[in-house]
Amino acid sequence: MDIPAFLRPSSHFERLERFGGSEVFQAAQVFANEFKIDTEAALACVCCSASHTLGGAVQVSTSVGKVEAPFSLLISTPEPDPLWVSVPNQYLLSDVGPHLRFIVEAYQAERRQVKESGRVDPEISGLSHMKELAELGQGAFAEGVIERAATDSLSFPFPPSLVDQWVSLATPPVGLRSALERLTKKEESRLWDSLASNRKLMAENGVRSSGVPSFFWQVQHDELGSLFKGAPWLSDIPLLAVQMQEREEAPLHGLCKGPQLISKLCEDLFYIRLRQMKRPKTFYPSEQVMEPLRKFLAQTRDWQKEVEVDTFKNCLLPSRMIDLALKLTLLEVAVGRKKEIEKSNVEYGLELAKRFLVRHFSTVSAIGDPGTCSLPDTTDMTDRERAAFLKICEKGALSPTELARSFSRMLASERDDIIASLLSRNLITFDQGILRRATA
Repeated sequence: MDIPAFLRPSSHFERLERFGGSEVFQAAQVFANEFKIDTEAALACVCCSASHTLGGAVQVSTSVGKVEAPFSLLISTPEPDPLWVSVPNQYLLSDVGPHLRFIVEAYQAERRQVKESGRVDPEISGLSHMKELAELGQGAFAEGVIERAATDSLSFPFPPSLVDQWVSLATPPVGLRSALERLTKKEESRLWDSLASNRKLMAENGVRSSGVPSFFWQVQHDELGSLFKGAPWLSDIPLLAVQMQEREEAPLHGLCKGPQLISKLCEDLFYIRLRQMKRPKTFYPSEQVMEPLRKFLAQTRDWQKEVEVDTFKNCLLPSRMIDLALKLTLLEVAVGRKKEIEKSNVEYGLELAKRFLVRHFSTVSAIGDPGTCSLPDTTDMTDRERAAFLKICEKGALSPTELARSFSRMLASERDDIIASLLSRNLITFDQGILRRATA
C-alpha cells in the first residue's frame, strides 16, 4: 500500500528545516549531528521525551474531549542496545532528582535568609510556587515526585506521579521483548488496558489507582516483527514506531551540546509541570484556529472510505492522527511560552505529525504483509469483545459456557458472536471445546 496523499507535507513544510524555529527542533538537530543519527527520527525522540516531561501541565479542549501532551514512541535500531537511546529521556530517569532537590534547597535557603533578616517572607521570584513542596516533610514530597516520574518496570499498577497522572515508561534493562515475555497473561492484559485507555485505572485491590503510562521504548530491528507477533495488542494502542538507520559510533566525551540542550529543555518543561501542580492550563482554541485539522480530518475520512485499515496501520486512524497533531501542538505552545494556541501552532503540530506518521507507516509496513502471516487483528474491537479476550488471557483456558458465566447477562447468541469475532481476528483458538489465546 502506498503512503496516503494526505500525509504529504504542505508546500511550506516540504523541507525539515522549516521546523527550525522551535527550541525542540534545535536541540534535536544538534543531538542528531553529534551522534550521527537521522534528524527526523531524533526529532521524534526529543518530542517524545519532552512530552513525557511536560506531562499534564497543559491540555487542549476540543468538542470530543481534552488532550494532553504525552505520547508513546517505539524506536527500532540496528543495535540491540545503542548508547545514544538513553540521551532523550535521561532527564526523567536520572537528572530530575538533582534538579528538583536544587529547587527545594534553594527555596529553603532563601526562606531561612528571610527569617534571619526579619523581613516579611516575599514571593521568591521563580521559586514561590515551590513553597508547599519545600515545606512538605523536608523534601519527602520531592523524593516521591522523583521516584514516580519514570520507571523501567512494566508491572501494573504504576504509582501515579504526585504532580499529575502521567508516568513515563522506559525500556526495561533486560530488553523490551524479554520483559514482555516475562509478564503473566493477566499482567500483560492490564498493561495493554492501561496503555490503550489513556486514563487512570483502578488496581485490583480497589484502593490504589494507577498512573497513566506513556512509553519511550527501544527494540532491535531483528526483533520488531517478533515483538508485534508476540504482543499483538501493541497494534491496538496509540503509538509511533520509528526505524533508525545505520549510524557511526557515538561520542563519549562530556562536552556534547546535544544532551545539554535536551536536558535544559526538559528542565524548563518540568518546571512548568511543577508550577501547574495538578491544575493544568487548558486552551480553548477557536474554530478558525482549528481549521487546518478540520480540513485534514475531511481528507482522512475520504481516504478511509476507499481503503481498509489493517492492524498495523491503526495509527493512521483519523482520531489517532488528530490526537497526535494536538499533542505536538501543545508541546510547541508550552515550549514557546504561548498564552493561546494560534493557527500557526496547529499547522506546525499537524505537519510534524504527518512526517512522523509516514515514518510509522514505513516502519510497520516493512515488518511484512499481515494478511500472509495471519497476525492477530485488534482493530475496532467492541468493549465486550475486548473484555472477553482479556478474560481468556487471564484464565488461560475457558469453555464457552465458562466465558458466558463470567459476564452479567451474556446470552448464548452474544457469546457465540464474540467467539466468532475473536476467532476471525486470530486472537484465540477453539480446540476440543476449550478457548485459548492464540500463540504467535
